Amino acid sequence: MRYVGLIREFDGLIAKLDTLWLSGVIGDGAYSRSIYEWKRRLLRLAGGIRSIAGRAMIAARRKDVQGDTKEVSDDATSGEEAPVAPAVAATSFAND
Repeated sequence: MRYVGLIREFDGLIAKLDTLWLSGVIGDGAYSRSIYEWKRRLLRLAGGIRSIAGRAMIAARRKDVQGDTKEVSDDATSGEEAPVAPAVAATSFAND
């Protein structure tokens, strides 16, 4: 949610820059450079967030796989069989 708030603030900043530019307070070069720099900062932040999220997902998958492997090896060493889900009878609904 904080990222959404940041996008809203960026939108407000752009509106203020537009006002300054349209009223002639800032020139074309300063206007376009300011927008470019702020957009670049925001995109860099978004890329960082995506990178962190991707690394977290990979770490969670590795942890899940390691947990599954440990369960299988624990079952094999204890001599117990792993619990098996009961089979479900298949029913045909064709031509009802």
